[in-house]
Amino acid sequence: MQPYWIVAVVILLIAIYAAILSRYKMMKYSFDMNLKSWIEFRMKEFERSISHKKRYWFVMTYGIGIIFLVSFCAILIFTSGFTLTGVIIPFVAGLTSMIIATETGRRIVIKRMIKSRKRLQELYNQLEDSEVKN
Repeated sequence: MQPYWIVAVVILLIAIYAAILSRYKMMKYSFDMNLKSWIEFRMKEFERSISHKKRYWFVMTYGIGIIFLVSFCAILIFTSGFTLTGVIIPFVAGLTSMIIATETGRRIVIKRMIKSRKRLQELYNQLEDSEVKN
């Protein structure tokens, strides 16, 4: 078996595991919630995932980015030979662009999540106001 097939099988197994885990999480919660309790649940989930994203975004994005950069530099060394400027310049340029891209992406995702949480809070307040009036 060639290494490409091994990588493909590993990726396939990870995808199957993620699908099974996602299905389990979806089936864990009951579907007979009323709207107000569902909104409360979603707001708590948003709060938890916002703090989770802030904590683990760094590890995932920078870890994967550095692995790609080191792999790129290794391929560059194997194909064209080792030159100090030929390795340092692409590494520094790649590291800089990776930092800019991941920080921009992280800020965009967190901003959207906060916006969605505010919308849910508005809906929750409207539901409370309508219950008080009735």
